[in-house]
Formats: sequence, structure tokens, C-alpha cells
Amino acid sequence: QSHIDHDNMEYHLHMEIWKGNITTALTWAKEREELSDWLVAMAPLVYQPLVVVFDDDDDDDDVMMMMMMMTVTVALLMVMVVVVTLMTIMAVVMTMTVVVVVMMMMMMMMMIFVLIRVSSYELINLLLRNC
Repeated sequence: QSHIDHDNMEYHLHMEIWKGNITTALTWAKEREELSDWLVAMAPLVYQPLVVVFDDDDDDDDVMMMMMMMTVTVALLMVMVVVVTLMTIMAVVMTMTVVVVVMMMMMMMMMIFVLIRVSSYELINLLLRNC
């Protein structure tokens, strides 16, 4: 498994990284002196963009599903932002201390972070099931 054809390389890199074998993927990338491929494969874990499903069958359902999940995540984020704004306004109106506002903000940030992580894991699981 040390030598893998160049066309399939990026796909294998992605798969290894999604399986959590980041070092394996990195070793392959180093062998090819193509660290850019490794970084591209890493990107979904860092940025959670819409990842393209790898199967060549025209499975529009999968893409639709992913689009839905992305939309839901974005919607949740929007709700969070609104809630934060409302809380801040309330805090100002009721002349609370700055500390309380900061605490609220921190909690919101944590919730948003958790949401993003969860949705990304769902995406990755979805992809793994399709491959």
C-alpha cells in the first residue's frame, strides 16, 4: 500500500484523514513531495466546507442532504447571533454588569463551536457511508 497511483492519491489522502490516519496521509504526501494535497485534504477538518462526495454515481440525494445540513447549521448560527444581540440589549437596558454580558457571550461562543463541530462530524460520517 506504499505505492498508490497518482490519480487516486488525493482521494486516498482524504479517506485516510477522515479515518483519522493523518500521519499515514502525511507520509504519502511527503513521498510525493505534495504537501499541498495533504493540506487540501486537511481543509475539511479545519474549515468544514461543503465537501464533494467522491462516488461517481449521480447521487443527488447525498449532496442535497449535505446542503440541508449546511443550511441548518447556518440557520442555527443566525439564531445564535440574534439571541446574543437580544441578550446584550437586555443587559444594557437592565443595566447589568459587563461581566454578565461577557459570560453570556462566552456561553454562546461555546454553543456555536459545539454546533459547528457536530455538523462537521455528521458530514464526515455521511461521506464515509457513501464511499
